[in-house]
Amino acid sequence: MRVAKVHNRTEGITRRGHTFIFEIEVENTGDQKFEKGHNLEVSDTIPTHFTIRRITSGGKTDPDNKQRVIWGGIELEPGQKKTFEIEVRVNDDAPLAEICNTATVSFEEGVRDQDTKCITVKEAPKVAATIAPTPKLVTPVGVPITAPTGAPAAAALATSLFGTGSLAFFLRKFW
Repeated sequence: MRVAKVHNRTEGITRRGHTFIFEIEVENTGDQKFEKGHNLEVSDTIPTHFTIRRITSGGKTDPDNKQRVIWGGIELEPGQKKTFEIEVRVNDDAPLAEICNTATVSFEEGVRDQDTKCITVKEAPKVAATIAPTPKLVTPVGVPITAPTGAPAAAALATSLFGTGSLAFFLRKFW
């Protein structure tokens, strides 16, 4: 039996407030089929600096330790692999340090394997930004029209506002 643990963070670095996934792969490297009666169990105790957000493949938290995730009753054929995932969020109070934890596979005969994976919590980079003042909008000022009144004045206004196409429409409609 073999267990391998990885995470999906590039270069093993994360930041406070980030979310990432621990992936645990279990492989039956022997020639014995594991059935539910063998009590094959995978477990992983997540450090207290992480909050568990999602657990896949029927895993559950231990009632006595909410940071410990357990998958039980696993069946594995010889050579078969199964993958389990735990999505976690790095708490805002997590130390800026390397944090490690271990996934374990065990069964009733007591043969077990473990794999430890570490991730480094680093401070978020400082971002320099300059805030420009908001430009003031200019209030439009009405332009007085000094053309004579009547239909020719309306035609002049329509032409100046909407172009010659509107003038043709205006003349057909009102003239």
